Amino acid sequence: MAQIRPYLVIAELVISFLLMSGVLLQTPKATGLGGTIGGGGGDFGGGYRTRRGLERQLYWTTWVLVFGFLAVSLANILVATRLTYSMARDNMLPFSHVWRHVSPSNRTPTYAVLGLFSLSTLLLLSALVSEKAFLLIIGLSSLAVFSTYVLQTIALIIGHRHGTIPAAEPGTFDLGRARMPVYIVGLICFTLVCVALIFLPQFAGNGYVFLGLLVLAGIWSATGLRSRLSSGEAGPNYAVTKGL
Repeated sequence: MAQIRPYLVIAELVISFLLMSGVLLQTPKATGLGGTIGGGGGDFGGGYRTRRGLERQLYWTTWVLVFGFLAVSLANILVATRLTYSMARDNMLPFSHVWRHVSPSNRTPTYAVLGLFSLSTLLLLSALVSEKAFLLIIGLSSLAVFSTYVLQTIALIIGHRHGTIPAAEPGTFDLGRARMPVYIVGLICFTLVCVALIFLPQFAGNGYVFLGLLVLAGIWSATGLRSRLSSGEAGPNYAVTKGL
């Protein structure tokens, strides 16, 4: 699982970039997803007019990218059960005792797998209720990925300034003096993508939902996680001390 996760992240990154490019190149004349992906006013999907040549290819390519992005996202969510289990094992999540439960028969964190599968299924089924919700999920998924890259790059910059990044092993690739310029360029690019996913009209509403999720995470950190960490009831040594 851990070995294929980087490839899933890269695939999701590439597909999300191509998907956003395809969506933004369409003509947003109608409301909802149908209007964003090249529709006009009228029946289902905006009453599409006849397309020819490059416009037709772009339209169908956009739909292929939509389903490709969803497939990769689902695979990534299933792989993310490892992260959920690890955080629950360290008692850093609400109801950690549930998420860290491992089935004695198949040695799998059953509730973590079922929980993430249920969440991803509900998100996909919401597209059947609202086209706007479908587009919102796509934007939020990309926003979550790129915001993670922003945070990781900031952490790398801080670590480089404090000298806490371990030296490369002999014979392995090392950025050397180019490390900081690469970090800065990456931070600028990732930040611009996040800004686009928040403020562009095609992804209107992403910022409010994302801000709400950050507020919930902040509340949990202030009211539950901080006290657990200070008392030793959470953290990397929790599983060892509790014999988990």
